[in-house]
Amino acid sequence: MLAEATRPHRARPSDWFSYLSWGALGVAVGVCPGFLARGIGMALGAASFRLNRRRRLTALANLNAAFAGASQLDDRQEIARVSFLHQGRALVETLRLPLLSPRNFLDYATPAAMRPFYEARDRKAGVILVYQRYGYWASMLATLALMTLPLTVVPPPMRNPLISRGLGRLLARSGARLAAEPDSPAALRSVLEGGGVLALPLAYGATDPEGSAAVHLFGQLSSLSTLPARLALQTGASIVVGHGQPLGRSKFLARFDPPIRVDRDDLPNQAPAFITEQVHERLARPIGQHPAYWDWTQTNPWLDDEILRNE
Repeated sequence: MLAEATRPHRARPSDWFSYLSWGALGVAVGVCPGFLARGIGMALGAASFRLNRRRRLTALANLNAAFAGASQLDDRQEIARVSFLHQGRALVETLRLPLLSPRNFLDYATPAAMRPFYEARDRKAGVILVYQRYGYWASMLATLALMTLPLTVVPPPMRNPLISRGLGRLLARSGARLAAEPDSPAALRSVLEGGGVLALPLAYGATDPEGSAAVHLFGQLSSLSTLPARLALQTGASIVVGHGQPLGRSKFLARFDPPIRVDRDDLPNQAPAFITEQVHERLARPIGQHPAYWDWTQTNPWLDDEILRNE
């Protein structure tokens, strides 16, 4: 479905080491008080910012491209530093997902902005929930699953296939179903045709052999897969973009933008690129408002004209 640098490969010895470390950290933060677990996450983020030169330079390069001429260099460095701290906290909150339950999840989640999601679901034509690696995205998905919604999740692709599968298991423990064939459009359509909710990750700069659309992110050329638009046109499902907006400590706001509905009787004027532009507007808005909550260390989200001509 998506051909990008983070598509999992066969597990290597280094992947096993990372996975075992990830699992050990999960055990540790699972028995810690919340304030101590958050402190561990921030310490890991701070250490990564100082010691992982490659990730730090990637984040700064992306920030320089995004805010060229619009921000001082010190400001971009501070955004990068705070972003690393947030990624450490987000990692810990993800590993603590097994602590969420139907009885306590409202202690962490504030689902006050869920009306657009319910409006789309009540149409009973399926809902495509688009998310990105922003804020507490995993906690947002787990919260929806704990609300006994028929949620099927396609986890975001990661470099380490073991951690990718481990993340899927964490979401499954919350009640989410994992897409059996995430690379099969036919299998994804079947979820929507049954009136279910399909959570799809999108990443800027990722290429999709079946179709990508050019978008402008912070004035720079990028791309997004048109998969959500294609599925909506084929099934009549609504597209809703969701965010897990951090509120402090372990709390977050589960926020959903107004649904994007397709008119299947007017398909000539419902081009996938036009629908994807609407998805992009909803994805980009929170990044502009709170850039430190986005993962700036991801594979270069910017594209050049030659790449797009070869799409």
